[in-house]
Amino acid sequence: MQRIIQDSRFQYTVGNLSQRFRMQASPAKRTAHWLAQVLNKDGDGQLELRSRALELPWYQFFALDLVVFTTCFVLTVQITSFVVIVNKVFYPNILSSREANIILLLVAVLHALLGFLLFSQFNEDNTVEG
Repeated sequence: MQRIIQDSRFQYTVGNLSQRFRMQASPAKRTAHWLAQVLNKDGDGQLELRSRALELPWYQFFALDLVVFTTCFVLTVQITSFVVIVNKVFYPNILSSREANIILLLVAVLHALLGFLLFSQFNEDNTVEG
């Protein structure tokens, strides 16, 4: 600590950094400077200032991908619950536990496949180059 306090090189470096920090332009001036830089950059500045939300496909703009996925998830849960309730409570002799497990597995696989296909299709269409 004594070396840092007494050595003039450290004092010079800290003073230089402090002076540079204090000499910075105000946030408003920095914003104006960078905005002018972007707008004057080869005429493409206006494209850089556009929101990426304007490039969304219509189904993502209206959040239809989320609605479809949520609906499929809720239907899967309801179908699974229905199979379990029918099997265990109302008609225990209609489906064996093996058949009920196969139905539950098929419903889960179909849900996973539908979700994968849904999101892979939507993500293919929404490639944004940046």
